[in-house]
Amino acid sequence: MNFDQLRIFMEVSELGSFQKVAQAHYVSQRAVSRQMKRLEDELNVKLFTRGKNQVTLTTAGGFFKERCQVILRMINDTNQAVQHFDERSRHRLTIGYFSPFDTLLLRDLIFELDANIDVFIAEAGPEHVITDVLMNDLDCAVVMDHYGFDQEFSKMGLKTALLHTDQMVIGASERLPIKDAVSIEQLRRYPIIYYSNEESSYLKRAFLESLGLNGQALNVERVFSFEHMQMLVSLGKALAFYPCELIKAYDKTSPHIRYWPIKDASDQRFTFNLVYRSDNHNPALRQLLDQIKIAGGMPKQA
Repeated sequence: MNFDQLRIFMEVSELGSFQKVAQAHYVSQRAVSRQMKRLEDELNVKLFTRGKNQVTLTTAGGFFKERCQVILRMINDTNQAVQHFDERSRHRLTIGYFSPFDTLLLRDLIFELDANIDVFIAEAGPEHVITDVLMNDLDCAVVMDHYGFDQEFSKMGLKTALLHTDQMVIGASERLPIKDAVSIEQLRRYPIIYYSNEESSYLKRAFLESLGLNGQALNVERVFSFEHMQMLVSLGKALAFYPCELIKAYDKTSPHIRYWPIKDASDQRFTFNLVYRSDNHNPALRQLLDQIKIAGGMPKQA
């Protein structure tokens, strides 16, 4: 039993004639009759009462027609849904990010994309989103780079588009006796925390290497909530490190935190890059890259 048999069966039941169905499909009456006989043999039941000029449904045939209508409707609905899903998938864009600051960089870019692009956003640690891009589970991801170490994305088969250049600063409570800048010695006196929604040492490693310090020199720990991090810093329980320009735009609700440069430290500049596979030809990704060109000049390719 196949789709064509079911469709022909429905037409015969509606028209009451093998001949009329045959004419509609430009085939012989014998071909239609043979298909219906094969269907009856497969079901092991008589579906039609064959008269001289007309065929009618048996009781079993009437029951089968009701079920056949349901089956064909389901097939048609499923076919339309699959086609719609396929159309949406061609306009789907998946983006990974790892910090609240990434959303500031992405928000306006995404808003400028065509309305028919279905954008999916996933938050994960830097190592996670980079792996997902490499595995084609994400079209692209925002990643901090050139801070402490260089990821060398080109060796992974990835390209990058420059989104933002910034400088790291230290957030400290106004209660703490810090003026003008934070010294390395002051960094040693307090816990230093950073936010990541999952286990990740990326930011810790980058921060320590940017200072030229080994992993034992400072107490750097991850917290699970950005809001909790801000509360601890506000109360003077810990210090934290932030992108200077983006924290000004993002955090306007923590008036008790002051943001200071690091005294006598090595270069604290870094970049936020959009990373993507060089062989990813998703039109939605190409449109996002075009928006990056418009917003910030030509992408910096790695």
